[in-house]
Amino acid sequence: MHENEEIWQRNEAKLADFKRIDCNDARTPDQRKVLDEHERRRDEWMLRRDAKRAAEYVGYAATWINALGEDDADAGKARWRDERNLRNAANVKCEDREALLDRLNRKFPSHTLS
Repeated sequence: MHENEEIWQRNEAKLADFKRIDCNDARTPDQRKVLDEHERRRDEWMLRRDAKRAAEYVGYAATWINALGEDDADAGKARWRDERNLRNAANVKCEDREALLDRLNRKFPSHTLS
């Protein structure tokens, strides 16, 4: 388990104590401090998790694009379209998507996608 994930889960117990409190309406400075720290750690953990997922997808997609044969243009383009939700779920950055799409289009210049 990732260190930040453990911290986030430990803070869940603290957060449960203040569940009824609106984050913008903490009753005491201590409550606000606990909520702020919990949100900061949760956000940090989520960013790291998403970066790992995106990097894994980029490697995965580069592998299958490179493995496509000369006659696989239609299959490659269809797979690219079919994996859109997967790229979205992995939070793949726009520049990474463009680089992968450019790799696919360079492999099959007569079947370019945009």
